[in-house]
Amino acid sequence: MATFGKTAIGSSVTYTWMRDGVIGCKFSLPENGKVTKISAYLHPDNWDKASGVIYSDASGAPNVRQGYTTEYELLGTDWAWYDFIFDIPISLLAAAYWLNIVGNGTSNRYYYYDTGGTNQFCYEHDINGYTVSPFPPPNPLGTPTGYFDREMCIYATYTPTEEKPLISKPLISPLLVSTPIIRQIKPFSKRFPKFEPRVVT
Repeated sequence: MATFGKTAIGSSVTYTWMRDGVIGCKFSLPENGKVTKISAYLHPDNWDKASGVIYSDASGAPNVRQGYTTEYELLGTDWAWYDFIFDIPISLLAAAYWLNIVGNGTSNRYYYYDTGGTNQFCYEHDINGYTVSPFPPPNPLGTPTGYFDREMCIYATYTPTEEKPLISKPLISPLLVSTPIIRQIKPFSKRFPKFEPRVVT
């Protein structure tokens, strides 16, 4: 297993006011992989239910939804790492992605952070106009309410996947042109099929 994102707890704490909204950060996946979960360091106050969602990046903005988890209740009374697990791992190519937490509730949502890159953090106050739950997360996300130069404490766990190597076919040697042709005969058998070569003269 490997991770990408921010796994350490930041030195600053703040909040974003939202109702049915989303908060998240952009990070780069260094290799192809299958993401199994998103983890975020959050305070459970003012959250009703929440889910993890990954969006692709388009010129620095979250764009197409890549996958999302089921909704979770944030239990407890204090800061903790909350895991949002995908029912089926999400296959991603090496690229930049937005790791987000989307959910409903009331008032301020608190999170730790450090100074990040330009517009690395995004937030959306309300996805559906205070009318319905933000689940499932919208696709695409649309234009966020705003951005900050912050690196939120959120990361994804993934299993690296190898690319299939290209298999080159060997050249046919001229010396084999005059050799007898070998064919395979498949005798009829319901239980134990066999392949027996036979020389054709």
